[in-house]
Order: sequence, then structure tokens, then C-alpha cells
Amino acid sequence: FMPIVVESTPLADFENWSSLIPS
Repeated sequence: FMPIVVESTPLADFENWSSLIPS
């Protein structure tokens, strides 16, 4: 599963996506 990366803020999107998944 790959999160939708926003061109303007890829890092911010990744952090948000990572927060949704409990590790």
C-alpha cells in the first residue's frame, strides 16, 4: 500500500500516513 504523496509536502504526507499505522 502506497500513500498519496503530495507534490508540495511529501514529508508531511508521509508523517501523517505513518501516524495512521500503529507500529
